[in-house]
Amino acid sequence: MLVRALKELNEYNNIVVTLFDDDRLGEELVCDKYICMNMKSVLYLPLAIPKFRRIVKENKADVVHTHLVWPAVVARLATPRHIPLLSTIHTSIATAPDYKKWYIRGLDRYSYLFRKSTIIGVAKGVLNDYFSFLGLKPGRSYVL
Repeated sequence: MLVRALKELNEYNNIVVTLFDDDRLGEELVCDKYICMNMKSVLYLPLAIPKFRRIVKENKADVVHTHLVWPAVVARLATPRHIPLLSTIHTSIATAPDYKKWYIRGLDRYSYLFRKSTIIGVAKGVLNDYFSFLGLKPGRSYVL
């Protein structure tokens, strides 16, 4: 989804930041700058927060948009409040394998309460599921 969307957003200065060295984006990725933070595991995520904050500041980001749970947690804890933050939810988290782990649910919930991001869901049910599963009061959210 990200690779296809970036091809349509060529009038913007798109900087893609990944947490882990994973080449799933492939050669089709079109962006102005690609930064891999090379986190070895999720245990290093506390180190990612100041690193990501520095990347946002150095690149003078106007908006931060995350996909997936770990980048959303890092971005919510690192992105300055004056910069809009969007998080896209791709699937029902109630059935997602990652969310069976209590600490992932807890970190997602805590980070959302720390810094409410605008949630974009791929369907209305996905949005409803996100807020109800984590026990969150729905904030600003939109359906694709």
